[in-house]
Amino acid sequence: MWKNIKVKQKYKLGLIKVKKGVDMNKVKEHEFLLFSKDKIIKTILLDEGVIKNNDFHLFERLIKDACGLKIKVIRLLPTELPVQKAIERAKRLDFLVECDGKYVHMEVNTAWEESTKMRNKSYFFSFYSQVINAGEDYDEKTEFIQIQFNYGMPNKYGLCEILDEYSGKNYELFLKNIKLIHVNLDKFGKIWYDNVAKRNMNGSLPVLFALKTKEDILAYNKAVNDSDVKECVEKLSKLNSDFKFVWDYEKNEKVYENSLKKEYLNKGIEQGIEQGIEQGIEEGVENTAVNMLRKNMDINLISEVTKLDLEKIQKLKTRIELEEK
Repeated sequence: MWKNIKVKQKYKLGLIKVKKGVDMNKVKEHEFLLFSKDKIIKTILLDEGVIKNNDFHLFERLIKDACGLKIKVIRLLPTELPVQKAIERAKRLDFLVECDGKYVHMEVNTAWEESTKMRNKSYFFSFYSQVINAGEDYDEKTEFIQIQFNYGMPNKYGLCEILDEYSGKNYELFLKNIKLIHVNLDKFGKIWYDNVAKRNMNGSLPVLFALKTKEDILAYNKAVNDSDVKECVEKLSKLNSDFKFVWDYEKNEKVYENSLKKEYLNKGIEQGIEQGIEQGIEEGVENTAVNMLRKNMDINLISEVTKLDLEKIQKLKTRIELEEK
């Protein structure tokens, strides 16, 4: 955290923006928002300039770098899917675009969870059914592609894979015009972290989006000298210097965090009761902590929810990392 005086100096220089009426004495420097934070990639790839100018070159570059798939976006499609029943929750996709002969649906997952993967797949097939039933601009050669960019995807998977999510094995899809692809962002990040010299590297947006610190992001930007990488880093820096954006983001994150805290506390109690009969309540609580770690949640929050000490949680985190190697 910066001291308030440093924040005030930046405010006076116009380097950060503050909402009208905000008490500057209570303003503190925020944690630098990384690409891995929820919705940051979407904000960068679909900012006002992109939509206004219909310029999707960063989105196209990301898909090419991750999957080797060359696309040219024709138009951005509505991401709100119709619900079938009054009790259904709203279905909102991260990205949905129409390309030449293709529809591409992209999702960014901040954690590797079965429920998230299955939800995204159900949304994708909802859109697929919608297009088929409408019969507009569709023929048998039209491709439907879903790409899920995953943080926390186990190391046993490759950089980019078509997965059978029920068995974990590669497979040929029974519908020839549909592709379901998973991108392992953490493994892309290893390309940078395993390169000790940090030299002779080509720019790659999936590698950039996987980096874990501000310092790594800046060092990578300097090392690769890539215009698209530079543009993304500049956009990220701009977001971080926009106090209103950060203020709103952190406020929403707090609401989300509190809801997760309540959800995991309830799950932990339920899981502890169920597993306590067979395995003991302690193991049920540990499983809750493991699930929260896989969501990349703060260990202090996990400790508060599960009542486990920080040393125990750190051991669980180390165990997860070893299992994924």
